[in-house]
Amino acid sequence: MKTILVVAVGGALGSVMRYLISKIFTTSFPLGTLVVNVIGCFLIGFFYGIFANRGCNLSAETRAMLTVGLCGGFTTFSTLINDCSKLVSLDQYLHVGLYLTLSILLGFVALYFGQKTSFYL
Repeated sequence: MKTILVVAVGGALGSVMRYLISKIFTTSFPLGTLVVNVIGCFLIGFFYGIFANRGCNLSAETRAMLTVGLCGGFTTFSTLINDCSKLVSLDQYLHVGLYLTLSILLGFVALYFGQKTSFYL
């Protein structure tokens, strides 16, 4: 239960950060989203880099709050890129290509059907 609560707090903080950054970078080009995704990728890489350090004494709850909560609330794109990085480190290049392709294509398909379905409500 404690982990769920700290993840929720991290997610709330990440969501607020995403909202504020998107308000700062309001243009016709989705610059706010781009900035958030790049920062999110940096943050998740930074956090996992800290976790890999043998001197890191962060609890499992703190790790979950920073990655699943904060980064997940900030942007799930950072998690997608981190997953791809793990696959690359395992030399699973076919899986990387498949994962990225399916994520983008199925995301568009789901968005399309979500929009079409919402018209029937």
